[in-house]
Amino acid sequence: MSRYDFEPDDFLSQPVPHRSPTSPGNSFHTREQGDGNTAGDEQSHNNSRQNDSREPDSRESIQERSDERLDLERDPSLDLSDSEVRTLTDLGTFRSIKFDDLAHYRYGEDTAAARTELNRLARSGFIRRHVIPRSQAEVYALTRSGRQTLENRPDREPAQTLYDGLVKWREADHDTAVYKLFQKVEDDITRSGGRITRVVLDFELKRRLHQQLARISSRSHEEQAHRKPEIAEELGLKVINGRVAIPDLRLEYETSDHEQGRVDFEVVTGHYRNRDLAAKAAAGFALFASEADRARLRAAMADPEIMQEILSL
Repeated sequence: MSRYDFEPDDFLSQPVPHRSPTSPGNSFHTREQGDGNTAGDEQSHNNSRQNDSREPDSRESIQERSDERLDLERDPSLDLSDSEVRTLTDLGTFRSIKFDDLAHYRYGEDTAAARTELNRLARSGFIRRHVIPRSQAEVYALTRSGRQTLENRPDREPAQTLYDGLVKWREADHDTAVYKLFQKVEDDITRSGGRITRVVLDFELKRRLHQQLARISSRSHEEQAHRKPEIAEELGLKVINGRVAIPDLRLEYETSDHEQGRVDFEVVTGHYRNRDLAAKAAAGFALFASEADRARLRAAMADPEIMQEILSL
């Protein structure tokens, strides 16, 4: 079991077992062979009559088993409701989401409906339930099967990256806050007439950055240092104090005038040091924190190097 799996009491993590259909060959009756004497012939004759009398039943049995096999082999993604597809898409887009946030934003505070739908998706093997050790928060993420199901749907947005599973337990509380942040800033963009076209998480930006840096790893130190800011700029990023600053969330959007734009966001916590906050602010990220963390960061917010308001989640 993966170290990210929920422990044995998590019944939701168990997918519905696949039952192999009964072989159609088992529905046929085998005629016994006589030994040439009268009793054998009579037995063979009786068996033949018995087979003849049951032939229609056998054909019905074959058809029933064939129908059952087709039902068992049916793609479960074809039976997903629009609501279930939206839930899977949110989980795949943001990697992991707390139950409370799903119930609030996806199900309009209807926790019973949220629980029913999540249970069904979990039993179907599309999602997995996790509990964060530190906060005991209930979190959901796609399984590999769930991600592949979304990726194979003809109506999916091909430009949107999808994820499955958790990455680091110690960062789970921070990572799940990104979904809550998205809900807040999405309203601001849509109210101004904009439309979000793609959600980009730090995982994707880091992967693209590392791929680009790996291509110049064999070059001299001086050339790598020269190319690093250029590569960062190509990705819409900045080098701050020798390091490429990467946001937690990037939203690409289209304005009401059909112009393309993007904006970067960072979820900060009370554990951020002043220099970290200053680097995020210098990179141009919009900073957000919970009310509790904003109280802890109040002194840092007065730092002249930061000079940026930390907005409330």
